[in-house]
Amino acid sequence: MYNGSVSINQNIYDFGKTTKNLALEEKNKEMLQFNIEQSKQRLSLIVMGTYYSINFLQEAIRIKDDQINNLNKHLLFVQKKEETGSATQYDILSTKVRISAIENQKTDLQTALEIQICQLNSFLGRDKNSPVLLKKEIQQTEIIPSVDSLCNEAFTNRYEIKIASQKEEISELRLNVIKAQNNPSLNFQATGGYKNGYFNSNMEDIGKVNYVVGFVLKIPVFDANRSKYSKIQVNSEIKSHQQETEVIRRNITNEVVENHANAMAALKKIKQPELQVQQATQAYNLAEVSYKSGTITNLDLLDSYTALSESKLALFKTKIDYSVNLQKLKISLGEQIY
Repeated sequence: MYNGSVSINQNIYDFGKTTKNLALEEKNKEMLQFNIEQSKQRLSLIVMGTYYSINFLQEAIRIKDDQINNLNKHLLFVQKKEETGSATQYDILSTKVRISAIENQKTDLQTALEIQICQLNSFLGRDKNSPVLLKKEIQQTEIIPSVDSLCNEAFTNRYEIKIASQKEEISELRLNVIKAQNNPSLNFQATGGYKNGYFNSNMEDIGKVNYVVGFVLKIPVFDANRSKYSKIQVNSEIKSHQQETEVIRRNITNEVVENHANAMAALKKIKQPELQVQQATQAYNLAEVSYKSGTITNLDLLDSYTALSESKLALFKTKIDYSVNLQKLKISLGEQIY
């Protein structure tokens, strides 16, 4: 006895149920892509902070090296003066104390630099001991538009707004799916086969071909109010997403205003350290001449050089602060920095 058959069941028309489900899945796919882009933006912000920290620490170490080299030269000069009686042992000791203090500061900076390099290598997926070579690039000053225009740009570009809008659209599509779940559906069915051993037949009978072809119409009658309560739930979700969107808009406005103010303040601060470096350089040059002529003490000269080094580092830090705040402003506007 044998029996073989093939069946086909094809949906012909379901009054929009499949179309609405496909639209819902497409929106879910788009929202997942927005979430990926948002994660990239957040990761870029973290990497940017690490990059500029390394940049600052490298420059600070370079300035400390210049200080140490300059003080060592000054120590030799003071030691020669001490041999001729023009300087005292106190001058030598005070210079050595300054050198030792700066070397300790350099050690702390090197430790911090190693930690930041390790973190950057971790972000890059490389070995923690991999060398890191950074381009020493500081953001050029740019014209920053008004806050109102920036807020409108942020509302258009920010992924938070896009994701919130997607949530609203997804909830509305879910509502459409719920409304359509009790729609009728029309299917085509066909079954064909070949077998023997029919009832009241001889077992030696030759097998026969058999088939069935027809249409099936399914009409849901009662769902125990499931669709009713599902609609209530989804409508509540839509209102919740609308409120969430408004909160996000307010938060983005606050973020843009804050970053705009910080960027403008950092831009104004750049001019003052530049003037301080010029003044500190002139003061140190005058101090060198005055020390050689004996009109100021060794400590006065060391203080003058320390002020010059600190003003250089302050200028570099101000430029980095401006670069960081400008990048944060761009991120708050939804610009891709990766």
